[in-house]
Amino acid sequence: MDKQLKKIAAAARREMENFVRKHDKYNVGDLCCYCAISSFFLIMLGRKFGYKMTLIEGSAFAGDMKFEREGLENGEVKLSDIMVNHCWVEYDGMIIDLTATQFQKSLKKVHVVEANNKEYLGLNKNNKAKANFRSIWPDEQSPYFYLSELQRRAKKVEEKLSA
Repeated sequence: MDKQLKKIAAAARREMENFVRKHDKYNVGDLCCYCAISSFFLIMLGRKFGYKMTLIEGSAFAGDMKFEREGLENGEVKLSDIMVNHCWVEYDGMIIDLTATQFQKSLKKVHVVEANNKEYLGLNKNNKAKANFRSIWPDEQSPYFYLSELQRRAKKVEEKLSA
């Protein structure tokens, strides 16, 4: 991950920590239940600097996802059989996860691993994931519920990073 994208991701994580403090006084700082909002925000912010990232909705940190991957490939497992429990961003062969700390407190606040990491199984991306945010995800976990606030925050962070 290049230096600029590292700065963008770190700024996005800090801003999401501020966002969560405002909206959820019981959150312990690990951004639990804010993966969709945080990932969506990182993509918004990244676009302002020319990064075209992929939004992923899937399953993560549910143990080694090897059997689910193999089952999908050979038709023994259907997508509907796999629980969607997480969102993250992919860029240039890497997963950028701003909220992995909700699963393992020892992880870095901006968790970066290769896209084929065994802890992650992407099921939906970009428009399909966004459609699910509107239709399936609870309002308080959907970025669309907070869209205007996220846009304002992204503009503010963009200005800070550009200064």
